[in-house]
Amino acid sequence: MDRRDFLFRLGFGTTLSIAGAFIVDKAFSAGFTSSQELSESPSGFPELSKDVTKRFEDDKLILFGGRSNCYVNKTGAKVIGWMDGKNSLKVISSHISEYYSVEHTDALESSVAMFICQLGEAGLLASPFYVTMYETC
Repeated sequence: MDRRDFLFRLGFGTTLSIAGAFIVDKAFSAGFTSSQELSESPSGFPELSKDVTKRFEDDKLILFGGRSNCYVNKTGAKVIGWMDGKNSLKVISSHISEYYSVEHTDALESSVAMFICQLGEAGLLASPFYVTMYETC
């Protein structure tokens, strides 16, 4: 089991708290010049790859495809449910905020972005998903 499989098996919340942050900045080297262009790009609307299959087992969603099988908890399953290629990161994180009746903060949006990036790292997204994450103190 590699690090990615380990983190996915831990579940959404635990994965986010252990995984830390990573930066995916390939969009800018591919010719994007501003965050406006980035947010309007197709990669700004995450979607699972068509070859990924889903199965619910107990209280977990199992994703088959990409480079690994991934296990996600209820929160991760909710995020994946809103990843239809039509919802942006901001919309998905707003849905999570409303569903759990919590404040929509930058930290929540960053956690959702990191989870989606991890799905991309596992090869489960239809197209690359780019975000720029900044660590603030």
